[in-house]
Amino acid sequence: MSLKQFNVSDCDAVGFDMDQTMCRYNVPKMEDILSSSMIKVLIQHMGYPKEFSNNVASFKNIMCAGGLICDIPSGSFVKIDIEGKIEKMFHHKGFLSAAEIEEIYPDSLWPHVDKFKKGVFSFAGQYWFMEDNFSVVLMTVLAAIFSHEIDQHTLSTGKKADIAVYRRAFLTFNDVVGILWDPETYVEGTSAFFEYMKREPGQILCPVSDTVKDWLVKLRSQGKFVFLMTSSHCDYTNLVMSHCFSPKWTECFDLIISTARKPKFYTERMDFSVVDTEAVPVCSTSETTQTLKRGHWYTEGNGEILNKFIREVLKKDDPVVAYFGDSLKSDIFSPKLLYNWDTVYIMDSLRSSENSAYPLSKAEESIFFSNEWGPILFCQSTNKMSLYSHIITSKSSIAIPSVEYMARTGLNHSFSSFAQADHRSYPVTGFHPQPNTSLLLLKDLVKLARKA
Repeated sequence: MSLKQFNVSDCDAVGFDMDQTMCRYNVPKMEDILSSSMIKVLIQHMGYPKEFSNNVASFKNIMCAGGLICDIPSGSFVKIDIEGKIEKMFHHKGFLSAAEIEEIYPDSLWPHVDKFKKGVFSFAGQYWFMEDNFSVVLMTVLAAIFSHEIDQHTLSTGKKADIAVYRRAFLTFNDVVGILWDPETYVEGTSAFFEYMKREPGQILCPVSDTVKDWLVKLRSQGKFVFLMTSSHCDYTNLVMSHCFSPKWTECFDLIISTARKPKFYTERMDFSVVDTEAVPVCSTSETTQTLKRGHWYTEGNGEILNKFIREVLKKDDPVVAYFGDSLKSDIFSPKLLYNWDTVYIMDSLRSSENSAYPLSKAEESIFFSNEWGPILFCQSTNKMSLYSHIITSKSSIAIPSVEYMARTGLNHSFSSFAQADHRSYPVTGFHPQPNTSLLLLKDLVKLARKA
């Protein structure tokens, strides 16, 4: 495959993440269910006031799918450019002025930018990269938790909140997410989110189109190895895939891996475990293995064994592997850096284009974009690309709005990649369709890039 082009026909193996990639979610509905579930836990189990839902609603205007970072020591959300300059910072109940930002970070420079560029996207007690739809829709709850804890601390002590307050607030947020997302709660029936998904999957999950299903069949008929790899646990995976595909969804893939623990999957050396597909619900067994079989389903495992298996199945020493995913942290950065896989970033905000397969609804636009934060790929005050944009363009082969978008192009369409671009200028070439709205990128910059 040419470094400057991505064409799925040039790939020997094609892998897909599940949530928000192979299976699309109704994001506004997901935001509603996750937020209400978290609010319920906070009120019933953590002593938060009954009116806390009103506090959460007051932060709706700051939601943004622009790769914002939660800076834990300051209890803030930040938008940063490629050099680490903080363009905007939201704290407590409002955006800070440039002078206020410099009081927290001299010269408005975020101190973790070098570590972040090396792929450390979350660091305990320091920061959390809000880079996928799940984190975006939880932003209002986290902002409200910070605000509540700040107000309670000031009320009870008469002092300004400090790092201990902010870290405690973030731990509270993490605890609530754990209660709702812990695999054990799925079986126990104690997660409000999972229970809703069991009752009403069609309210949140979008069916996979016949176009995508046929595309997968054609990929396999051409001898390509097609696999599904998700960090979701196997019973939830079965629920989602059965609804989005059909109860016989496993027949669409040559290999299935759930509970993959991405990104640890790429760096650690855990054995695979065999999944019992006859159990109700399906579950991982105690049988571990380092030898994979085509057509089987496993949990956990590691990238070294997977890559070896792909080479053996395809009888190629250096197969071309592509992987599609919506998480820069879990799906894009490590497989590109460590394995030289072609990584295809699924970027929902590109659906703002009229040429995308599923144009954004008004409700989705209000979640993905914010006038307060500005263009998500560019920092206007510094005239530089955002840190989020830098990670996309340096570690993805291309960015597309959905798997559907590529499936509609067939099997032999060449997409210009980010490798074409001079990364000191703005590399728009790898975005498909190209950004064409000021919500994504300055319009004048797009015009200049097209003339170049």
